[in-house]
Amino acid sequence: MFDKDPNGFGLVQWLMLLFISAWGGAVRYIIDIRKNNMAWSWINALMQVVVSGFAGLLGGLGAIESGASMYMIMISSGISGAMGTMALDFFWLKYTGGKK
Repeated sequence: MFDKDPNGFGLVQWLMLLFISAWGGAVRYIIDIRKNNMAWSWINALMQVVVSGFAGLLGGLGAIESGASMYMIMISSGISGAMGTMALDFFWLKYTGGKK
């Protein structure tokens, strides 16, 4: 976007990827508390955002490695972030070939 190299992945893109991953985690937390009629907890929300940020980062890195477009990278990052631990379980099985 703002980088001189059109094929590069610069600081702005990395920050967008992390933001979308964390946003996916916040969305997942809101969905979970509404579905389960739970009370809001800042600690639980923060923990969900941290886990989702990591999962979204891995999803984004996988999309970058596969040569996806910028939009597909951001979409996979957001979806992986919203999936959170489910995405981590999927990545674990895919890349290690084993069970947890």
